[in-house]
Amino acid sequence: MVGALFVCLTAAGAHVRIPILPVPITLQTFFVLISGAILGPYYGGFSMAVYVGLGLMGLPVFAGASGLAVITGPTFGYLAAFPFAAFWIGLRLRWKSSDFGSFWKRFQVFWEGTLIIYLCGLVYLYAIRNLYWSDPPGVSTLILAGMAVFLPGDLVKIGLASWLLPRLASLNVLSAERRETDLGR
Repeated sequence: MVGALFVCLTAAGAHVRIPILPVPITLQTFFVLISGAILGPYYGGFSMAVYVGLGLMGLPVFAGASGLAVITGPTFGYLAAFPFAAFWIGLRLRWKSSDFGSFWKRFQVFWEGTLIIYLCGLVYLYAIRNLYWSDPPGVSTLILAGMAVFLPGDLVKIGLASWLLPRLASLNVLSAERRETDLGR
């Protein structure tokens, strides 16, 4: 139940955006971070895989176009990294425990998840621009357009997620879902 909620929240976060080129700034990554922490590695990663799958099937859940055409666009590398980032965050935050560690531990783990998204996104952006568009960017242009512009907003999202996580985890609905997940139901 909560996994479906995170799919919907991530889809809603895609439509809260600042349109810049080649990749818009959205709230999607905020929900990727939280989903991994709340749902754990398997359900968190799976919920983000469902999100990406729905977009590839053509449902309007991405910030731009949806459908298989997204694969040839500049944003697909970031989107494809969402399940991996959620999985990593779930593993690192020891999701079967209600103790998520200190603010700085959560901040570090969320930063690691964000780096996974950046790494996949930058590699894919380079590949698409080089192979498909025949417009290879320089390293500085790639980092500026595909990462640096996002850093201030992502640091705010990471900080907010780090502060908000223990408060969200203490809610009865999320706690009940975590208990069911822990019991293997």
